[in-house]
Amino acid sequence: MSTENESEQPERGTTQRLQDEISSEVAPAVRAVTDNIKLIGLVLGAIVLIAGGISGYKYYRQYSLETGQERIESILSMESPDKRMQAIQDYLPKAPQRFKQGLRLELADLALNREHYAKAAEVWAETAQKSPKEEIRIIARMGRAKALLRAGQSEKALALLQDLASNAPEAFQRTIYLELASAAESEGEWDRALGAYKQLKSQTELGGERGSYFQYKIARIRNRIDSQASQTEKTEKESSS
Repeated sequence: MSTENESEQPERGTTQRLQDEISSEVAPAVRAVTDNIKLIGLVLGAIVLIAGGISGYKYYRQYSLETGQERIESILSMESPDKRMQAIQDYLPKAPQRFKQGLRLELADLALNREHYAKAAEVWAETAQKSPKEEIRIIARMGRAKALLRAGQSEKALALLQDLASNAPEAFQRTIYLELASAAESEGEWDRALGAYKQLKSQTELGGERGSYFQYKIARIRNRIDSQASQTEKTEKESSS
């Protein structure tokens, strides 16, 4: 019995030592990637090697993750946003799988801020397609809609938001309808904006401040629609006389 316990000690010691070496806090630069995910409720696991046995594959996996972490630190420390964006694009195809989602989010945000709207829309679409998490897919589609709006593709963006609003889980619907209402209003799509604000009001408790605000927006948009209808009617009468 004692012999069996003694034989287990070296293995336990090796396992503990490997875990201790790689269980330190992830570098701040790497957290800059994963924070984007944390903000929308998704927590990435820590980079920990579970050394159930010692094998070449596990050593390779550990090396790959540590090398990936160092590479990301190097990329995110670049002062030039354009160079950082290009470096992420170059590294993304070969990055360890667990880093790819965070890198895509970082790349999409950089592209949007640098006014590369087509690239931002492309990366958001890829994120929505490849993420296993529904929350990320929804956020990515909203990000794509924003990029499309800024690229001047308002009809495509509004159609995307409308589809999202109709099919997203209830927990996301208010946020999506707010985006849809604001986008439609800014684009002069009054009927679509009116529908979105009505939906928001129906989801709000009676008598609340938000309900009053949505009622104000509904009344304002109705006045705008009525005014446009009156102007159109007046123009038609003048042209026919």
